[in-house]
Amino acid sequence: MSTSSKVNYNNVTASLQRNTKGTTYYGYVKDEAGNVGSCNLNVKVDSTPPEISFNISGIDTAIMTCSDDTSGINGKTNYNQRLTGTRDYTVNQTCTNNAGVSATRSHTYDYSSCADTHIECRPGCGTYYSDCASGSNTCRPGYEQVCTEVCIGGYIQHYNCCSSLNGGNCFDSTVNYPNGYCGPTYKECKKKGQSCTSGSYNPCYSGSNTCKPGYVTDPSTCDSCYYREEVCEGGFLY
Repeated sequence: MSTSSKVNYNNVTASLQRNTKGTTYYGYVKDEAGNVGSCNLNVKVDSTPPEISFNISGIDTAIMTCSDDTSGINGKTNYNQRLTGTRDYTVNQTCTNNAGVSATRSHTYDYSSCADTHIECRPGCGTYYSDCASGSNTCRPGYEQVCTEVCIGGYIQHYNCCSSLNGGNCFDSTVNYPNGYCGPTYKECKKKGQSCTSGSYNPCYSGSNTCKPGYVTDPSTCDSCYYREEVCEGGFLY
């Protein structure tokens, strides 16, 4: 056998081939009668295990890739595996090439309580200050007096009257006395006052409002994304 395509094969040569994607060997024979026979054989040699690489998609999907430059991979070249839990996660992967050589590799993905962050939007409204943002009335029931206005009669003095005792000077007077001096007169309603009964029940007899200042909602500033917060999400890191 020889790698030559010429018909001169006087010597048979044996050779040891290392990794190769393919070498073609040609055979040739001729008998004494001049009959000729030929053949060829393509030989591929691969003794190297395939390569295995690890990666990650997002924060919870492990990506494994098998590759072999010499003979290629027997089967799938890409594998996915879901990463779960809240601890470090080790993934094992086995790949086999077309020469039947296999390799097994492992990779540990580190768990992080904050593997990814995103902005979370929350609706809300603006606020403005009010002197009485909140409060409640501490109303207490009880009895209260029921009063009516009454007239009380009596005597009143008249000071501005015409009297011979005041030096002959006359003053305006509502009552003129023949004796020429000022005296009292009776009034049927000298004064007014409140005459109260025992009382009647009132559901809010007394109370006060405990008004407290603060901030209150302003509907004019309502926004579908008023409050933004960066949210941390647990997952895995390569």
